[in-house]
Amino acid sequence: LFAVAIPRFERALLERKKEMIRELANEATSILREYAAEERAGRLSTEEARLGAAARVRDLRYGKDGKDYFWITDMQPVMIVHPYRPELEGTDVSEYRDANGIQVFVEFVEAVRDRDQGYVEYLWQWKDDSHRIVPKLSFVERFPDWDWVVGTGIYLDDVHAEIARMARWMIWLSLGITAALALILAFVTHQSLAIERARRAAESRLRESHERYRALVEASTEGMVLMVDGAFTYANRSFLDMTGYSASQLPLVGIGELIRAHEGGAADLSRFLAGLVPDAAPDAPVPRPLACQLSPREGEPVDAVLTASPFAVAGRGGWILAAKRLTAPQAGSSQTSFAEAAPVGMFRARWGRRTPLVEANEAA
Repeated sequence: LFAVAIPRFERALLERKKEMIRELANEATSILREYAAEERAGRLSTEEARLGAAARVRDLRYGKDGKDYFWITDMQPVMIVHPYRPELEGTDVSEYRDANGIQVFVEFVEAVRDRDQGYVEYLWQWKDDSHRIVPKLSFVERFPDWDWVVGTGIYLDDVHAEIARMARWMIWLSLGITAALALILAFVTHQSLAIERARRAAESRLRESHERYRALVEASTEGMVLMVDGAFTYANRSFLDMTGYSASQLPLVGIGELIRAHEGGAADLSRFLAGLVPDAAPDAPVPRPLACQLSPREGEPVDAVLTASPFAVAGRGGWILAAKRLTAPQAGSSQTSFAEAAPVGMFRARWGRRTPLVEANEAA
């Protein structure tokens, strides 16, 4: 910001000041033209015209303190008007040099000799203070009717002071912007840390919940399996023991390969499978429990009751299947022992003309 803005501002300010003193010098020259016109018209003699013009220019002031002025020399150069150095008026100032050895008034004459106007930089006293010598930039313009050189200038210390004010303003502005950005950054950092703490706490609760439910599922005596998009994704130990598959083998088995209908129960099996729609919503219709046989990897089929419950995690839906093993009645056991733990009313009958009931639970 400083490397770009300050030099650009300095150049712009200096150009504006140079344009100002050029216009002011033109105004002073216009006074000379006014008196020269009176001289040509015969209303004033040459001496009267020149003395009147010089007096007018001697009294001209401008600037904040009203101390900026104009001076006049001829092309020799002899000083004609200088409000703050009257001792120089009427003297040859060609040998007058500033602190750097520059022949100031000779430089003025050289600046207007070919192009009638120009700028010259040199050292000169500060306005009416002869003890203070500062850099100055002057504009000089030739008045060809009388071969005079009219000049006025700006003190470069004024330009530097204005630039210093601009730099101080930019410093305070930069500090203000920095402070505002620091507050915003602190607020954003605080919010980010709060969000991060909340996220970590949520992750911790989620892991704790996951572990709790995983422990609950693993401890269940019922077989439980998660099915997403028609494929098994996770099963507890009871279900794996029931089917004889490992955790890596079960996802490769389709549900149609794992479940077999009892004799005469094909329609119930078809309705149960049709109810397990992919990507189920939590409020999806639940298929009725199904009494079936599970086909293990090895060994005899296992009689079981399957119940289905929809679930949704991370925007994806699926089904939780719970399998309750049904054991065959042992000799001497009661008629309802095989299904006492079943969640639905159920009975078993022998196939035949009369279809006699063999067993039933309390719900049936």
